[in-house]
Formats: sequence, C-alpha cells, structure tokens
Amino acid sequence: MRKTAWLALWGMSLFAGFAVGIAVGKAHKPEVQRRQPTTRTIPEDKDREEARLLASLDEFRNALTEKEQIAASLRAEIEEVRGKMLPPLSPEDEKWLRQEQKERGYAKRWDPIRKRGEELLKKIFQRKDNVLRQKGLDELESLLKNDKAQDKLVGLWTLNKILFEGVGLDKKRFTPLLAAALDHDDGEVRENALEHLGYLGYSDYPWMDRPEKREAADVALRMVNDPDTRVKSTALRLLADFGGKERDKGIAKALRSLLQDGSEESVSTALGAISDLPYDKWSVTAVYEGDEWVGVPVKRHDYCEEMRQEVIEASRNPETQDEVLEFWWERQTLDKEELERAAEILNGVNPDEYFRVASDSYPASPELRELAYNYYFRVIRESLDRQQRWTAVSRLEETGDKSLIPQLKALAASEDAEGIERGIEDAIKHLEQYGR
Repeated sequence: MRKTAWLALWGMSLFAGFAVGIAVGKAHKPEVQRRQPTTRTIPEDKDREEARLLASLDEFRNALTEKEQIAASLRAEIEEVRGKMLPPLSPEDEKWLRQEQKERGYAKRWDPIRKRGEELLKKIFQRKDNVLRQKGLDELESLLKNDKAQDKLVGLWTLNKILFEGVGLDKKRFTPLLAAALDHDDGEVRENALEHLGYLGYSDYPWMDRPEKREAADVALRMVNDPDTRVKSTALRLLADFGGKERDKGIAKALRSLLQDGSEESVSTALGAISDLPYDKWSVTAVYEGDEWVGVPVKRHDYCEEMRQEVIEASRNPETQDEVLEFWWERQTLDKEELERAAEILNGVNPDEYFRVASDSYPASPELRELAYNYYFRVIRESLDRQQRWTAVSRLEETGDKSLIPQLKALAASEDAEGIERGIEDAIKHLEQYGR
C-alpha cells in the first residue's frame, strides 16, 4: 500500500511538471509575437529622425542666410560712410594739422591775455592823468608779482608793448620782476620774461657793448639749458645777437642738446638758429678808446661746420629728416657725406607721397640742385598721382634753369608725359623765354 502511494505521488509530480512546461511554453509565444511589431517599426523612427535633422539644417541655413544679408548690409553702409570720409592725411598734411592745432591752442590762451593787457595799456599810455597812469603801473607790477601764470603773462604782454613803444619805464622797478619770472614753472612765462630782458639789452647802436646787453646775454647763456624748447630758442637768438667767445660756447652746447633731443620741434629750432648764425661769422663789438667808442671785429664760430655731424645724425631720424633736408636746401656748400645722405633721403621717397621739400625748389648748392632735378623727374616718370606730377613740373619750371630744356623736351615726346602734356609745354616755353 505504501509503495503504491509513493508511485502514485511520483506520477502526479511528473504530470504536474509536464503541464507547467507546456504552460510556460505557451506563455512565451505571445511575447515573441509582441516583439515582432516593434522590430518592424525601427525604419520609421530613422525616417522621423532624419526629417527632424533636415528641418534643423534648413532652419540653421535660413538663419545663416539672414545673418549674411545683415553683414552684407553693414559692409555696404561702412563703404558708404568711408566714401564720404576725407582721404587719410599725408605726412605733410599731418604736420600742417599739428601746427594748426598748436596755433589754435596758442590763440585760445593769448586772446584773453591781450584783451586784459589792452585795457591796462589804456591807463598807462594816457598822458593827461598822471594818477591814473601810476595806478596802471602799480597794477602792472602787481600782475608781474603774481604767481598765477595767466596773470603774469598779462603783465609780460603789457610790458612788451611798453618796451616796444618806447614809453619811459623805471627799469630798476621792473627788471628784477622779469628776472624772477625766469624761474616760473610755466615755460611760456619763462620764454616771455627772457624775451623782455633781451629788449632791455638792445639799443640804437647794436654793436655797442652796454652793461644791459652783457647782462641779457649772461642770462640767455644760463637759459639755453632750460627744458622748454621755446625758451632755448629765445636764448639762442639772444646769444646770437649779444654773443662773444664764451657765449659762442654756450650756443654750441645748446645746439647740440637740441639736435640730440630728436623731436621735430627741437631739431627745427636748432637748424633755424644754425641757418641764421653762419651769415654773421664776423661780429662787431665796441671798446672805449679815449673819448669815443671804437668798433672791433671779432670772428664768430661757423656753426654749420661745427654742427655738421650732429645734423647728419638728425637726418637719420624719420621724424626730423625733412627738417634737415630743408636746411641743406639752403646751404651754399655741402660736403660729400651730406650729399650722400641727401641722395639717400630723396631716392628713398615713394613718388606717390608728398614732396619732401616745401621750401624753395632751387637748392643753393649746385650738387644738391642736381639731386633735386633727378628727384623731380623721377616723380614725373613714376608717380601715379597726377597732382604730384604737376607739382614736379612746376618745380622744374621755377628753377629758371635753361639746361633742363632738353630733358623736358625728351620727356614731352615720351609716354611719361601723359596727362601733364600742357604743363611740360608751358615749362619749356617759360624756360626758353625767361631761363638763365
């Protein structure tokens, strides 16, 4: 009985296991059937993704096109504005503009100074009311004692007019005030004070060695070391007028200082002084012999010779080489090194740029004259700027040199004359009629 029960239990377990297996198998079949539709939808998802990407690309392309149109519109506006703007300034125009701005600044400062000074002069110059005149002189003294630069300049301007007009003035009263102004912080104040001390040194007999003249020269010798270029310039001029051997050394020192400074203003000041000084190689001073003054000639420095090397060095500075070239333009003689440097400057000029020399077109030195002619002809042949070429022809005509006629005729017969034929023809006629 027990054995039969066990067998029955075993059979039932086997049957139950078989039934469970069939059930599980049937349960998995529908799952496989459910996956099949999912597998079939994958290509549809890819199509939708591609469609979305294409739509995004179209949107980006449209946005980019719109931005390109905006950029093109902005570029067109920029070009329109640029077309209305003035062309860029040439180096020569920039130099002129700087000078113009400087002069405007000068006028802006000095116009109110002149107005105040003119009101003060009305009191000092009148001849009927001595009380009012003394009141004006007291006011002048007060202005010169004032530390404010503007007030002191009003006083200096007024004093300048008084000295210039020759109105009687108590020099002992005002000379110390001028001397004190030489130490003022404002360079324009120092310059004007030095100028007026120079006036006190002048006389109707410029060759006469007067005490005021010596004092003014000694002050000028001290002021050549002033940091302000304008003060140095005034000091140099006074030394040139009142100079002597010791003062000549002071001039040489000041000139070197200015030439080595490197700024356009300093070099221009020095070259201007050198240009003036060599023409006065002999200065006349006066000594008292017996009962009369006797003029004695004293040889002066030749600053052109003494400063020659410093000037050549200044010509190597692009900021100051034009000033040096103009200085050489006026010299009667130039040595080999100076001519070589002038040729380097002229040969290195772009013919479409401005003319390097703004002064007289006819150099004093025959050797430099030849270099100038070559420069003008090169501008005519190579420049694309019609105005530059016209200017070069005019410069050749202004020389009055008949020896240029054959070159001008050859030029007129060449392709280089295109656009300026009339100018060349007129130049030839002018030189044939008036040339030398």
